[in-house]
Amino acid sequence: MAAYFDRNDALIGADPELRAAVPSLPALMRRVHARLEAEPIVMSLPVAGTATPVRVGGFVIQVLTGGLIANPDTLSLLPALYAALDAGQTEVLGLFMRDAGAWLRVSGMTEAMDLSSGISAARLSRVGAEAPTSVLGDALNFPMPHIVGAVPGVDLGDAFRSPISVDHPALLISGSLDGRTPLEEQEDVIGQFVRPQRLLVENAGHNVLETHPDVQTRVVSFFQGEDGGDATLTVPPPSFRRF
Repeated sequence: MAAYFDRNDALIGADPELRAAVPSLPALMRRVHARLEAEPIVMSLPVAGTATPVRVGGFVIQVLTGGLIANPDTLSLLPALYAALDAGQTEVLGLFMRDAGAWLRVSGMTEAMDLSSGISAARLSRVGAEAPTSVLGDALNFPMPHIVGAVPGVDLGDAFRSPISVDHPALLISGSLDGRTPLEEQEDVIGQFVRPQRLLVENAGHNVLETHPDVQTRVVSFFQGEDGGDATLTVPPPSFRRF
């Protein structure tokens, strides 16, 4: 995730006024997380339509940010959000938690899938080692790995997670600003495809298919059997918002 936030910080650097206000986005985020984790706040937030006291610490902000970084339209809110929190303007969180009950709720199906897919002991150890220095800690895929072992016997085991080799042609489409599946974390999966065609859309996010008209054209041509090779498209970078 460090490389991902560095890419976003570089985009902020293109705006002198914003750069002056936010000298380093990762440093600002770490500062806010640490402060709120040490001194959580209690906010009155709507839960199923009823105002309810909710304790908000740094981990909650990390989980919230994990959702915002999926696509540029919400990613663009990060500098203003964190600048406001750094200034003690915690009421800004009300804009993101209009229904805290829905935001904090678990669905059951997603968690069951995560528990079944599980995580190897080696990767879990790596998560534990890297989380203390990561901007988002271990919050990005919450509630994993936090619920590992919560339901005994459902983990499909390391054989299920073992590498595969896919010999069929595959078109792999990525957005450079996708914070849910950052480019650097895709390499393990991409390496399992023998004949990949890679299409990168610079400045696009997780929902990449409708960001550039040529993406859909490329998808159609791929299913028509054409080999387009690797290619890069570009869309405008996000315009970082002010509150």
